[in-house]
Amino acid sequence: MLQIQESRKGRFLVLALTGKLDGASYEDFADRLTALIEAGERRVVLDLSALTYVNSMGLRTLGTAARTLAPLDGCLALVGTRGNVAEVLTVSGFIGVLPSFPTLEEAERAIR
Repeated sequence: MLQIQESRKGRFLVLALTGKLDGASYEDFADRLTALIEAGERRVVLDLSALTYVNSMGLRTLGTAARTLAPLDGCLALVGTRGNVAEVLTVSGFIGVLPSFPTLEEAERAIR
């Protein structure tokens, strides 16, 4: 089960994900993320510090959102990756392609 908590930090919309981003949850997450982008959000930070699992469907959702935001002069950034989620993101190449930061404050300073 995936829980999504939305908050605002300066210019960024922060989505804190808790639980698993997998085949059972990716569609709801993808729909919410798409709706936010369509509503005008351009700077989205995903706080993954409480995410315990991500699979290929979750990765696809991240990639789709990043590709959607790029031509809109937007940004999808990751913060707080750890454990097996960090390992999956690194092995799959997402760390290095998507901006990734240890903390939200560091993301806020780095992304203009």
